[in-house]
Amino acid sequence: MDCDAIGKAPCSANPCGNEGTCLPTGEHSFSCVCSPRYTGQMCEVDLTPCVSRPCPPGVQCVNLHNDFYCSCPHGFTGKTCQLRGQLCIIFLSKAYKIS
Repeated sequence: MDCDAIGKAPCSANPCGNEGTCLPTGEHSFSCVCSPRYTGQMCEVDLTPCVSRPCPPGVQCVNLHNDFYCSCPHGFTGKTCQLRGQLCIIFLSKAYKIS
């Protein structure tokens, strides 16, 4: 909260994030009306983080509550499939690492 806003109307400091609308509910209290993409007391939780396309092209993004994960193709791992995984093949009781 902005110190200059103390003693002013509760919505004067624009406390709602992500283009939420502030509605005064009392002399020192307020409520936020969030856009459909956000929720939370001050519209701080993104319900659809995949809208910003955080995953590589062609990789499915799955929305979670204020988070996401990328459904990485075989051989890739990491939050956004940025890490190349190692493939290990076991054949006739011997292990081979393929990079």
